[in-house]
Amino acid sequence: MKIYESLTDEQKRTRAGRYVIIHIAEVCFSERLIEDAIDNFNFAMKFKDSVGNPFLHLRLGQLNYLIQNKEKMYDDLSRALIMGGEGIFKDEDSKLIEMVKGVLKEPADCSWGEYEGPDWEITK
Repeated sequence: MKIYESLTDEQKRTRAGRYVIIHIAEVCFSERLIEDAIDNFNFAMKFKDSVGNPFLHLRLGQLNYLIQNKEKMYDDLSRALIMGGEGIFKDEDSKLIEMVKGVLKEPADCSWGEYEGPDWEITK
């Protein structure tokens, strides 16, 4: 947080400021500091172009899974899958994607295994 706090107000509102917060949130996530991770990922979502970022939705979904907030968990994990495709779950616990698949309809034009999500440049 000291790094973020050392930024000027203008720098805090930039893409670089957002990435500092995301890295702080990721450290909190990896250290299982759940409340701090939730606070920082939610703060990162307030930055321009953050809503719709599949990685942020994945992490928020995982955190909501840990605190048993199922409605928010399904919402964020579904957004991660729809925007990032199955690949966003590649290094994560497989039960997460299976839970999401259980509540979403599979795309009509392909299977989830082939679904890569929309292009992030178009999405944002």
